[in-house]
Amino acid sequence: MRLRVSRRVRTRLAFAVVANEDAAVVVLSNDASYWNGPSKIESDSYAFSTKNGREVTGALDWASHIGSGTKRARESTIKLTNAYKFAWQDYSLNGKFRSLLISVPPLV
Repeated sequence: MRLRVSRRVRTRLAFAVVANEDAAVVVLSNDASYWNGPSKIESDSYAFSTKNGREVTGALDWASHIGSGTKRARESTIKLTNAYKFAWQDYSLNGKFRSLLISVPPLV
């Protein structure tokens, strides 16, 4: 699921970035695995983790031991041109929903 979010973000932001406009990604979820992240760095999809406090930059790709079946139709490396830090915020009063806002600056 985190890879799907990463790929959708990349696809949709491409339009805003090409137009040299500010863009943003808003994620709303009640699935704690998004902000808690995987328990191990060796996780299959750690590169795509949106763990709270994590900063991502550069290339995001699967762990080297992942088979082609797992990566099928998702083989491409995601290349980031900026650094992004994930800071999840409580969205609902009971804390079951959290939101993540990622600002994406235009290309200069």
